[in-house]
Amino acid sequence: MFIYLFSVVPINVSCTRTEFSIKISRQSLPPLDDESIYLGNPSCPAQITPTAYKILARFDGNCGTAGQV
Repeated sequence: MFIYLFSVVPINVSCTRTEFSIKISRQSLPPLDDESIYLGNPSCPAQITPTAYKILARFDGNCGTAGQV
């Protein structure tokens, strides 16, 4: 018999016409190297707080993002 346990990681996502943000609770994830949390490439790192990883990106082509009409 196999038993699989799934957990849901709470993620808050918000966006405006020009940017979006993603917030993930640090408590929800296993310990991670802070340098390995980024969007698209290492030049777009997450903001690290004691309680969360926060990613803020504009829809401007940086970090692999783009606007859509």
